[in-house]
Amino acid sequence: MNAESLKAAFAAEPYELLEKIGEGGYGEVWSARRRTTESGLDALDLDDDFDGPLEAPQSLKKINIPSKVAIKILKDSEAVLGPKLEHDHIIRIYDTGSILDRSYQIMEFFPGDNLRLKLPKVAKDVVSARRIILPLLEAMEYAHQRGIVHRDIKPENVLVQQTNNHWQVKLTDFGLAREVPSALIQSATFAASFSSGANLAGTVAYLAPELLQNPDSFSPQSDLYSLGVLIFELLTGTRPSGLELPSELNPKLSKKFNPILKGLLSSHPKKRPQSAAEVRKQLLPLFRIDDQPGAPIIFSSSTSKDPKSSKRKDLISEELDMVLIEECSFVQGHDDDPFARPRRLTTLDSYWMDRYPVTNEAYLEFVRATGHTPPKTWKVDKGNWHTLTAFRLSDAQAALPVVGITYEDAKTYAEWAGKRLPSEAEWERAAQGPRAWPYPYGESFSANVIHSDPKSLSSVDKFYHGRSLEGIFDLTGNAWEWCLDWYDRKAYREKDVKNPIGPEKGNARVIRGGYDPELKGSGSAFFRSFLRPDMTHKFVGFRCAKTASTEAEA
Repeated sequence: MNAESLKAAFAAEPYELLEKIGEGGYGEVWSARRRTTESGLDALDLDDDFDGPLEAPQSLKKINIPSKVAIKILKDSEAVLGPKLEHDHIIRIYDTGSILDRSYQIMEFFPGDNLRLKLPKVAKDVVSARRIILPLLEAMEYAHQRGIVHRDIKPENVLVQQTNNHWQVKLTDFGLAREVPSALIQSATFAASFSSGANLAGTVAYLAPELLQNPDSFSPQSDLYSLGVLIFELLTGTRPSGLELPSELNPKLSKKFNPILKGLLSSHPKKRPQSAAEVRKQLLPLFRIDDQPGAPIIFSSSTSKDPKSSKRKDLISEELDMVLIEECSFVQGHDDDPFARPRRLTTLDSYWMDRYPVTNEAYLEFVRATGHTPPKTWKVDKGNWHTLTAFRLSDAQAALPVVGITYEDAKTYAEWAGKRLPSEAEWERAAQGPRAWPYPYGESFSANVIHSDPKSLSSVDKFYHGRSLEGIFDLTGNAWEWCLDWYDRKAYREKDVKNPIGPEKGNARVIRGGYDPELKGSGSAFFRSFLRPDMTHKFVGFRCAKTASTEAEA
């Protein structure tokens, strides 16, 4: 069907086709614009009016379709439509329909290019590879946790856009995706067979070997194989042929990448990593080392306690394991909480927020590098920090949030890392997320998606389903976290504020997060508590934030 026929067919639809922006075996993709009525109002505007200046819109419970979208028009009405997934690194599907016996999807419009076009410029660049790989692993883990296998991971289905030092990455084209039965979601391999036709899915160069034998034997491990090919290509500039090691093809690459890629590209699904989260955990330490020319040795023997005189971690890119929250206004506080009212409109500049609370492992690096006093919760010989050279954390201890530290301890670590502590407003905006939810993970409390035992701690990456829409873990549950502000019960009486940091002085600092079933409202994005800054507590830790660079600085 030609372009004019399609445009004419859409004349009665809420969206007007603008120009074709993509085409493939599935059909074609057009940019589109929402039509307006004679009154000038959007014909498909789903936003309700505010009841008042501080009322959250009811449209948070609905699909809010923007005025500019992309529309994928498939070849025929029987073509498979992709699932609706909501993740920062997955192209969002807003709605579906049918026209002229052809199915179509209304999708998020993303102005970037597909990765295939960018590969000649970014291949062998570990910094660029990291900025692409880590978001893809997050997106893949999100889909797999919901029982969705993509089945067609390749550079053409990865969209990227670079603005100054910030990269946006989106995984798209879930048209071949299949849902795994819920009973198998927790299985190690999702081994299952489905009747989905005899057509071989995906591009052959990226297909897992088992799919060449049986197209229906897809699993999360088959997706991980495809991603392994893509990672290999990003790091070496070529696809794997079976013999070469990544470090041989790219001499600047650490040899520690070799076993990780070997595991991903194993011909046996059971020998591949169990999840995308596992791959991310394996790669992250290598990115910290490999993408920093002349990076300092983290475990230095310096005895200085001045964080500014020691080698700092601020050479690590600010995007590494941090989430960018762009400039925004949001409603802070809650009228039902006497310690968090009245609600007020708060505006924040763009900032970065740690994806995870600071762990024992990370804090140990800091203590070894600076000679800072270790937490009281660690069983270390008193009076001699050098005993830490022989001090070891178990894997379980290393992944727990560091606790038992004062406000000044947390502040000193943040400065050493080239960051700072988050303000209370920044912490709450991260917890509410872009949809102003009362809980990071949704509109109602669930003890099952957070660490809800107030008498213990858990690893910071365990509760995937309790993370925010922007991918931040443990904003409620697990340890409480120090914030920058002095605590003031009446702080919210100051209206329409920008970048608030609380009163100039006080007796206690704000702590956020955590969960205690005996405290009403605990576990919500709004709940506030406090602790004297010179005190420690076995369930109080912290995470860091960082002001986002302006265009001028970049």
